[in-house]
Amino acid sequence: MDKSTSKAINPRDARSMKNEIAKVEAETGSEVQVLVVDSLASSPDGLRISPKSFATRLFNRWQIGPGRENNGVLVLLVLDERRVEIEIGTGLNSYMTSDWCSKLLEREAVPLFKQGRHGEGLVNVVEGLAQRLRDIDQGLVNPDDGTVECGMLIAGALVYTVTKCDPAILRACQGCNKRGGCFYDGDWELGKEATHLRPGLKQRKYRCKICGKEGVFEEKIEQYDGVRTTRDGSVYYYYDGGDSGSDGGGFSDGGGGGADY
Repeated sequence: MDKSTSKAINPRDARSMKNEIAKVEAETGSEVQVLVVDSLASSPDGLRISPKSFATRLFNRWQIGPGRENNGVLVLLVLDERRVEIEIGTGLNSYMTSDWCSKLLEREAVPLFKQGRHGEGLVNVVEGLAQRLRDIDQGLVNPDDGTVECGMLIAGALVYTVTKCDPAILRACQGCNKRGGCFYDGDWELGKEATHLRPGLKQRKYRCKICGKEGVFEEKIEQYDGVRTTRDGSVYYYYDGGDSGSDGGGFSDGGGGGADY
């Protein structure tokens, strides 16, 4: 967990959000994830991806929510850009419009974010989302109705990327052929993009502390099962597990809304 990111959310807020998300998932079958990042990396061509585009891609990569209902929700907070996004599965498009999502953020989060109270703001946001999901599940919200209030605040869940044991040590070095001495040096880089017509390839540099060799490990990216186009015109490849109406994960076409603070 990055130190600056960890300071943005205190344990009490993280704990209360985590408890509530378990409740709303049990009650509605929806999945809610909240991700806080310090910044977004630039693409290989030097262009920086927007928080919205990142939220859509991440939602579909994680396949948030069940595929049949497509009622998953992702909240993304990008600290250095002072931007927060709500990304939703296609099953929620007519219940959580862009206007509804943006108003929720502006009302419950933006004033607190401006004061540096990121954890409290996120708790409020997920509280509102949780109540909205309950209202939808109980038939209390009409499609395309963005005026219904969220109700009482409850809590939500928070997802952090936690550093674990470096998996490179499990792989045999290409120089000395020994395991236990290899450590990744940098992030995975795309060698060849996978499509619905062919598999792809990703590469990551490593260093062996036993023999000193520097090399590259490669991993196959499985061929996708299909292709879709999102609202912003970008292409998204998916596996059957992420196909709407399947038993797999959910899919977002870019629905939801965001706010600056």
